[in-house]
Amino acid sequence: MTTETPDTPGSRLRKARERLGLQQIELGRKLGVSGSYISRIERDLVKIQPMVLRLAEALDVSVDYLLVLRDTPQRDATGTALYESTQDELVALRLLRMVIDELPAQERVRLIHFLIKQAGIYKETFQATLARD
Repeated sequence: MTTETPDTPGSRLRKARERLGLQQIELGRKLGVSGSYISRIERDLVKIQPMVLRLAEALDVSVDYLLVLRDTPQRDATGTALYESTQDELVALRLLRMVIDELPAQERVRLIHFLIKQAGIYKETFQATLARD
């Protein structure tokens, strides 16, 4: 009887790392964390979300793949690690929410206020650009 490895963020991280021939310590150094931290992520002992963007970039896979939201590790044609299409924008928003939820309460509030302010600046800039065209 063979036991299959469950399809988890940690197991996908391990597959992507091994595909590149990297040891845990090497990937850790590349990201500024310890090899044992990478090991804990691979064993699903700690959540992948706080580092998922950096891991996806370092391993040249999509965030969707690492989060077990799609089966193929490749990024889309634009090289975007975050999501593949506008249809998958909700995935990016869920990821943002997971990262925000990991923050201490005071930092979470500051980040949310910052994002709201940035969205307002973006909206004003976008509208001004449209008005000129």
